[in-house]
Amino acid sequence: MNEGLIFLLVILIMVGVIVWWNWTTVSGWLPASSTTPPATPSATPPATLPSPPPSTGSNPPPPPPPTPGVTTGSTGPSSPTGYTTPPTPGAPVGSTGAGSGSTSTPPPAATPATPTTPTPSTPAPAAGPGAALGQPCMVPTDCAGANLLVGQPGNTCCGPTGSGTCQAKMADWTGINFYCPTECRDSPTSAAGTCSSGNTWPRSPGQPCKLTTDCKGGVAGVVGAMACCGPAGSGVCTAQVRDWAGVGYCPTDCKDSPTSAAGSCASGNTWPRSITQPCNTHADCAGWVAGKACTLGCCGGKCSKLIPNFAGVGYCPSECWGGIFSGPNTCTTSC
Repeated sequence: MNEGLIFLLVILIMVGVIVWWNWTTVSGWLPASSTTPPATPSATPPATLPSPPPSTGSNPPPPPPPTPGVTTGSTGPSSPTGYTTPPTPGAPVGSTGAGSGSTSTPPPAATPATPTTPTPSTPAPAAGPGAALGQPCMVPTDCAGANLLVGQPGNTCCGPTGSGTCQAKMADWTGINFYCPTECRDSPTSAAGTCSSGNTWPRSPGQPCKLTTDCKGGVAGVVGAMACCGPAGSGVCTAQVRDWAGVGYCPTDCKDSPTSAAGSCASGNTWPRSITQPCNTHADCAGWVAGKACTLGCCGGKCSKLIPNFAGVGYCPSECWGGIFSGPNTCTTSC
């Protein structure tokens, strides 16, 4: 009897514990961490575009309600669900449709291109017999007044073979031979095409030369005669001047004394030096005789008369002693 009651009591307690456990789990009385593990967040399910209500009558259906975060009729920022509301029918792309409060700006009209009128090209005159000077030619006989004899005056076809122009021949340095301007030389050593320079042959004063013999009457060392003066190979015909020894030189080479610099002949000084002219030694002065009074000597860089000292010997005034104890520059006598 006692064992049966005890068994029944145990059964009732177990049923009560089970009921109590289920009730606390369902009602959330126990903490979630003690019942089930935390739920894993899932991706937001895609939103479903709401279907517009069916149309009644001829009026178009009203637009769907705007989705939060999305501008109606635009392709602006996407809604949280990624849905973009389509534009209103009949509205330009990029606008908000009629009645939306915004106005679309049409693109600027393109400026039409200005048509260009092609410039007609003037065809070159054709080559042929009787062509005038400056006109194209292929052979000398194409030119009017052509002279086929080489070196003789007249017209001819000058330039590359087959594409020349009719030109008058020019006299070369000999004065008797005539050539195309591009072939003519104004001297035996000049380049082709130099006959238009205006230089004569032989060269006149001031004209270019390479040798003294290029100059008209050119003879080296003769005062007044022409010489080719200047850098070798590119000189100018110039009259020669007298140097200290009486020899002709180019002005840039001439010296007015044995010890002077080149180019000094234009100074006007004579040789030997005259009174008051510059000097380096007594011998530079004309008529100098050592110790002879009243002759010229080089005193202070200029030729001056030597005056007699107390003994009658000639000295420069600054060196002359008027007495045996007088000292220099004391002479009072003159010549």
